[in-house]
Amino acid sequence: MIRSHSYLLVIVLSLQLIACEKEPDRMDNYWVDFATVIKTRDQLSFQIDHNPNRVVPDQPIDEVLAAGQRVILNYTPVRDDIIHVNDLRKVFTGVIILSPSMEIFTDPVKVQSIWVTDDHINMILEIEYHHTPHTFALYRDPTDLTHVNLFLSHSKNDDSPGHAEKVYLSFSLHSLSPTEMNRPFKVNLHTREGIRIFYINHPDSEEKQIP
Repeated sequence: MIRSHSYLLVIVLSLQLIACEKEPDRMDNYWVDFATVIKTRDQLSFQIDHNPNRVVPDQPIDEVLAAGQRVILNYTPVRDDIIHVNDLRKVFTGVIILSPSMEIFTDPVKVQSIWVTDDHINMILEIEYHHTPHTFALYRDPTDLTHVNLFLSHSKNDDSPGHAEKVYLSFSLHSLSPTEMNRPFKVNLHTREGIRIFYINHPDSEEKQIP
């Protein structure tokens, strides 16, 4: 089931009533980032987006996590590369499907954000959701040699009309060659207003202008 997640950086101030001249106490600041699960034989760690160093939780994680799983990590830095995990939510994690004959489901989405990191293309979307799990896929047109031309497929699987629900998607870029990574990304999505197309450069791309 797709669930919504909201993330805010919150500083909570608690007033001390014992001494009116005392400064209010403040809880530790925390960060919220997308991250990838890294698993070795004896350790679980996270590769946080835009952070070259892996971080290790200071306590065991109860959630069952597979290597490569994308998550939204709410954490507080402890020291060096050690973090305290306040909350962890799994993100829909997929791969780009290379297909000349794409079966695209066109149930509409509302786009909140799309961005590319070193290893993933990420999306925050809004859908109308009632109770039936929705299906997502990201297809690539291999005949386009100018762009990494991507098409989002979204099926509500006959879900009943419901409420607005935020969903987080993350697709691996590992299937792309270095040459392809240097091309602009072209992302096609179906919305209630029609097809929307987004052009995005990879962070390491030598391209400076987006057509």
